[in-house]
Formats: sequence, C-alpha cells, structure tokens
Amino acid sequence: MIRRILFWKYGPAVSDKNNLVETLRFRFQELKAACPGLLEVQVEPTLPGSTHDIALLCTFSDRAALDAYQFNPRHLSLRAEISYQLRDRVCADVELPG
Repeated sequence: MIRRILFWKYGPAVSDKNNLVETLRFRFQELKAACPGLLEVQVEPTLPGSTHDIALLCTFSDRAALDAYQFNPRHLSLRAEISYQLRDRVCADVELPG
C-alpha cells in the first residue's frame, strides 16, 4: 500500500476555514468513488503550531492506483479548483510495510 500525505497553507482568499475543510472532505470522498484503488481519504486541519494549516491523507492499494489517480480527470479538476484557496503544497508518498 502507498500513503500519500499532503500539506497546504490557507490562501489569503480563505475566509471560512471550517467550511473549506468540510467542502474538501466531501469533494475528496466523491473523488474516492471515482478512483479505483484509492482506499482511504482524510482531510483534517493541523494542530496549532504546525507549519501548514491542512492535511490530506490518502491510502492507495498500490503504485499503479496512485499513478492512475494522478491523471484522473476528476482529480485534475478538483486540484485546479482548489489551487486558489491553498498554497505552499508539500507532498510525500510512503510505501507502507506489509
């Protein structure tokens, strides 16, 4: 399995952070249904003192599922849609043991 972890900072246009988190949770759950091999999705605000404001955690069945997700049209559309609300993206992919 592959775990993808992303962090962002809120962009200056974000006025309702709680609403953005809820919207992203909903939208990424929709995306999960459209991406075979995307097993889990979580969107959470980070704790105070963190370097970034929001985290996305995804679990994929394997590398092929992650690669397919990267180019899924619904993923690309969502990514473009949220790009003005989030900035300073950090991403790491980790292969989980077992």
